Amino acid sequence: MTDRDRAAAIVIPTLNGGERLDAVLDAVLAQQIDECAPPEVVCVDSGSRPRERRRLDRPGVRVIDLPPGSFNHGATRALGIRATRAPFVALLTQDALPADRHWLAALIDALSADPRAAGAWSRQLVRPAADPLERWKMHHWLGGATERRRAELPPGRAWNDLSPDQRYSIALFDDVSSCARRTDWLRFPLRRVDFGEDLDRGARVIAAGRRLLFVPESRVVHSHPARLLRDSSRVYADHRNIIRLTGWRTVPSLAALPRAAAGGWLDMARYVWRTTAPARRGTALLRAAPYAAALSVAQWAAARVEGLDAATGPG
Repeated sequence: MTDRDRAAAIVIPTLNGGERLDAVLDAVLAQQIDECAPPEVVCVDSGSRPRERRRLDRPGVRVIDLPPGSFNHGATRALGIRATRAPFVALLTQDALPADRHWLAALIDALSADPRAAGAWSRQLVRPAADPLERWKMHHWLGGATERRRAELPPGRAWNDLSPDQRYSIALFDDVSSCARRTDWLRFPLRRVDFGEDLDRGARVIAAGRRLLFVPESRVVHSHPARLLRDSSRVYADHRNIIRLTGWRTVPSLAALPRAAAGGWLDMARYVWRTTAPARRGTALLRAAPYAAALSVAQWAAARVEGLDAATGPG
């Protein structure tokens, strides 16, 4: 494979990114891919304020300006991908900071070694100043794992042969930091969906007999403080999407709710006790009980709203 064949573009949806976006763009423009030219960077901006929009006016960055309020998780990213020309296209959020100069090369190396792979995604690292519950979230997120994974249909089995949790585990894909060949982004395009465009695409990739790769050597610093209302709202939206695409209900009934909440709290409490300095444990443990309850209620509410006849195919 020539250097030209390994050239890459990076698409970043932006909106009032602040100083953190400055650091992300610095890190993106410093990426090293063999002897290739620096990656093409395309920011799709959905109406940033003038001062924030000026952060994008730097050499090596091309901007596509969209009207305020026009952002869509799938369609906005797909627009940026279509505007690129490089053989590989990475997606990055405006608050995901590449941990080193080889974040992008690691994704391209993994894809180059596996022609059946139609996407690769990165390990996410918790921010250095994260609070204990923020660290717990990353501890339980598969995107924080350290082992490589190759997800595909088991031999001789189709999508509908799998259990709902199996469907979810192999379709998992995260556009916080991901990469695919441009041809595969176009073959399996991100669709106009309100939420979960990455899992939507992952399900279609797997059902078509292709692979998804988790590449922990590619790392980005990306985490958010634990906030009860915001996180429970996100979990609700996320699990509605999971149910529609895979049929997996993590808290399937009201009867299962108390056990789920108690189990979540116990798991948080053990993690906080094991990993947190004594001076910070008390506050974290007090926050853990209502936080665990809210997340469990959100999962139950998603299952209830989606009903018993959710679609279990990628569409």
